Amino acid sequence: MKVLIKWVNVHKYDLINTSDINTYHNYLDQSSSVLNLAFASKNMCNHIKNWHINENADTKSDHEVILFTIVMKKVKLIENSLNASYNLQKVDWKDFDEHLQKTKDKMIVKM
Repeated sequence: MKVLIKWVNVHKYDLINTSDINTYHNYLDQSSSVLNLAFASKNMCNHIKNWHINENADTKSDHEVILFTIVMKKVKLIENSLNASYNLQKVDWKDFDEHLQKTKDKMIVKM
């Protein structure tokens, strides 16, 4: 936890979760908590609207789906990748993880 707090402070990020909304539900002991956290840079925080969980998402997971809207003045539309079909059974997860490990530093963008 100390590492996360340090990282958030160094990069000047803010937590955008709504504080009283649980994002994780342990069905074994019937407990809930705010386990899943969403952060944004201070510049982006003003553009984040409508943070919420999707209570209707049937993911079979104990983690809630977090949704929010980023509102900018100029909006460039992109194709909705959620309409694409993926076969997750064919994913090489080891290769995917290795790729993420190699490229993670390039993915962190300062805003």
